[in-house]
Amino acid sequence: MRDIEQRLAEVEARFAISDIVHKFCRAADRSDLNAIPSLFHDGAVDNHVFYEGDVAGLVEWMRERHRNILNAAHNVSNILIEFAGADRALVESRVTVCIRYSAAGAAAFAKAAGIAIVDGRPVDVLSFGRYVDIFERRDGVWKIASRTAVPDQHIAFEVPEGDDLESPTLVKPRRDQDDIVFRLRREMGLS
Repeated sequence: MRDIEQRLAEVEARFAISDIVHKFCRAADRSDLNAIPSLFHDGAVDNHVFYEGDVAGLVEWMRERHRNILNAAHNVSNILIEFAGADRALVESRVTVCIRYSAAGAAAFAKAAGIAIVDGRPVDVLSFGRYVDIFERRDGVWKIASRTAVPDQHIAFEVPEGDDLESPTLVKPRRDQDDIVFRLRREMGLS
């Protein structure tokens, strides 16, 4: 049986790795693209379906693509972490993404994905797939060394007219630093 220190180190690594996977999702959802490089090691590569290259290029590609995204929700589950030694792990995460594209974004996505949509309307795209990552611990810190996004399927829905919720107490999602989570992080001294 492994000693307690080794088991605790593995538990700590699992939490650190899962935290990075979740932080990527928040950064994408809130369009906090400047946070993304901190989740990857220097020299990391990303194959994100329509982009393949280094992390700086990934951020610029996302910045351009996200201009036409009105809302995004990345949800990860089934994070399977397999250690290949003390400082390396293969991580497979199921990801479900719902993105609301503006009319211009919907047309661009449809063209890239090869799907038909009604022109001139925003579209919700529900995507299912996986992130397949190689994580490494360098200088005591776990980060992504390599990521491949593997899509399984996309389903597109036209957004009906008048789909916005209205309420005087409704906290609307934002895709910038004025989102409630960033405001609260500032108030609590977390950023």
